[in-house]
Amino acid sequence: MVVLGDGVAKNEFVKRTKILEVQEQVIFESKVKDPIAYLKSAHILVVTDTDGDSDELVLKAAACGIPMVMARNEKREDIFVHGESAFLCDANDIQAFTDNIDILQNNIEIRESFIKNAQAIIKRTFHGNQDEYRESYRTSIEQAFFIDATEEE
Repeated sequence: MVVLGDGVAKNEFVKRTKILEVQEQVIFESKVKDPIAYLKSAHILVVTDTDGDSDELVLKAAACGIPMVMARNEKREDIFVHGESAFLCDANDIQAFTDNIDILQNNIEIRESFIKNAQAIIKRTFHGNQDEYRESYRTSIEQAFFIDATEEE
């Protein structure tokens, strides 16, 4: 298991790995700039934070096809459907996280359904028109070059 970041629960996770004597099976990674490599190798993503960085992480994970159990917030409730594209839990409900992780670990049909549904949401919501997306991307790169060039002058 790989745990990314230095969130408020990290110290508790470290303690629990020692109590359960699994510290050799858990890797804690701090200050990860780009989590995509970790996401692409993950089987399940569990997100307990509800801040903007973690919102971005769940969008990347959905695009990568990672089934998720995450803390509920307004933005995530607007994007994902509990039980169809992800499991949404109250941030302090440890039992809900535990139960939903167990479901995902033991039910391949639900994992596959979450992957398909979450990727469809991302595609529909954020990449509706691929040509428009490519044009916006190209324009943003050109603007970045233009801004750099004007700053140098």
